[in-house]
Amino acid sequence: MLNAIDFIEANLDDSSLTIEQIAKAINLSPFYFARSFKKEFGISPHCFILNKRLERAKILLRGDLPIVQIAQMCGFSDQSHLTRVFKQYLGFTPGRLKDI
Repeated sequence: MLNAIDFIEANLDDSSLTIEQIAKAINLSPFYFARSFKKEFGISPHCFILNKRLERAKILLRGDLPIVQIAQMCGFSDQSHLTRVFKQYLGFTPGRLKDI
């Protein structure tokens, strides 16, 4: 599973990253990978990826980069996708964090 974590972190900026790609990279079936990942880490691979992307976005938002560029760098399909996920998981928008 550590190889999966490394693969995820190396490809976090890829908005099309899938469970199938991760499983293939570590030579497991997607079903077995997802089940094993959740058993080992307590969350699904999808939630893990979202959490990692949000962590990276929070760090980058403290800098001077525009939100649209941060969304791309963190693997969100666009700025509105970042905003929706940010608000859903954290309760506020990226713009609000950037203003703090």
